[in-house]
Amino acid sequence: METSNHARPGLTQRWAVLALLALGVLISFVDRTSISSTLADADFIRHFALNDVDRGWINAAFFWSYGAFQVPMGWVADRYGVKWPYALSFALWCVATALMGAVTALASIVVLRLVIGMAEAIVIPASYRWIRNNFDESQNGLAVGILAMGNKFGPALGAPVGAWFIVHYSWQVMFIATGLVGLLWLVPWLTFVRSDFPSNRKSRSRIAARVRSASAAS
Repeated sequence: METSNHARPGLTQRWAVLALLALGVLISFVDRTSISSTLADADFIRHFALNDVDRGWINAAFFWSYGAFQVPMGWVADRYGVKWPYALSFALWCVATALMGAVTALASIVVLRLVIGMAEAIVIPASYRWIRNNFDESQNGLAVGILAMGNKFGPALGAPVGAWFIVHYSWQVMFIATGLVGLLWLVPWLTFVRSDFPSNRKSRSRIAARVRSASAAS
């Protein structure tokens, strides 16, 4: 539903969306850290004939694009709102994660890791923007604390989940499963989160005024 007036959602919906944001952060960390399990898997190393330098390239690729796109993704969230940029980026990194189970060349792995890093760069700017626009200042600390839980539980789950899939199935299944299962998050996100796209110049001016007011108050 379009919300050109940018009215806040109800109390229950606000906390439900915050839970989705925390879960989104958790999924992003699972998808980015599961690679650590594959880099320790002998079959994966043999498949790509990896040496230590190659493994370093794979690990580093994510952080190059993730760091480079933090500012552009922050601009995207400000310009186009949170709902749709987050949804498109989320779908992109999940599909890229799943595709890692089908590639056969080191270069393809590196490229997909770059794509995942670029897409996941939306997570923190968009999440903080949504919290700022939908929670009172007196609740911001609690909301950010709940969001931060995803930052911690994601890495804690990513490596063991990846290892479990590798031990019981294969590294290919691990990538495909974690990527495709993550897409389920989009169902409640697209269903329950209101569109906050600044649809016209007047609504964008209201947002800018709110940002200036918040900056002056701080």
